[in-house]
Amino acid sequence: MCLLRDMAANCVMSCVTRPRPAARRRGHGPRCSAAVRSTGRTERPDGSFTESFQLSLLGPTAPVTPATLQGAPGSTLVAIEAERPLGLVFEERKRLNISTCVVEEIVEGSTAAKAGAKVGDVLRLVSAVIEMRDKVRPAWCPRRRLTLACQTDVVGYYLNPSPARVRRAILITDRQPFVKVMKALMSNGQPVDLPPGDARGEKAVLPTTLLVLERPAAS
Repeated sequence: MCLLRDMAANCVMSCVTRPRPAARRRGHGPRCSAAVRSTGRTERPDGSFTESFQLSLLGPTAPVTPATLQGAPGSTLVAIEAERPLGLVFEERKRLNISTCVVEEIVEGSTAAKAGAKVGDVLRLVSAVIEMRDKVRPAWCPRRRLTLACQTDVVGYYLNPSPARVRRAILITDRQPFVKVMKALMSNGQPVDLPPGDARGEKAVLPTTLLVLERPAAS
């Protein structure tokens, strides 16, 4: 359930991954879920802070995606994973002409309510499904008789582009238009391409949505 009030174009998203560390570090208690967890928080002299997260976008055995957010003084970043439908109503609120997505209403007993979302929370990060093409095309090297990932194969890339893949990514909502964020939120219901050999098959609709909410100090 979403409240849409603006017009927007394409989202700017991050889809950087790195291998999952062998040893799992603990996050900050109830503010983390199994699929999105805090890995460290650094306080600043003015009371604000930066906090790093790792998100398991495709499941517990897949590579993790890192993200870092800055929090306001006295606020708390709450990481949740909830099955859809979330049962959240978001409203756009602007401060100094900067758009934010605020939880206006929560359906009682919904998955998001059980995961810890509260009215007044500000959406800072959300998982999303996007279509991407690899920017690097394989180039044939006659001398070595090898297929190399060659960034200079510009002609081959445009004449024979890589097939589009539907991937799961994250959107950091800072300074993003409201409808862009809502489109990213709703895209989680689309099927994504899975890595080769995944037991779930070539494609799957992932049942949960990952969110990081900022809870103001007064909440």
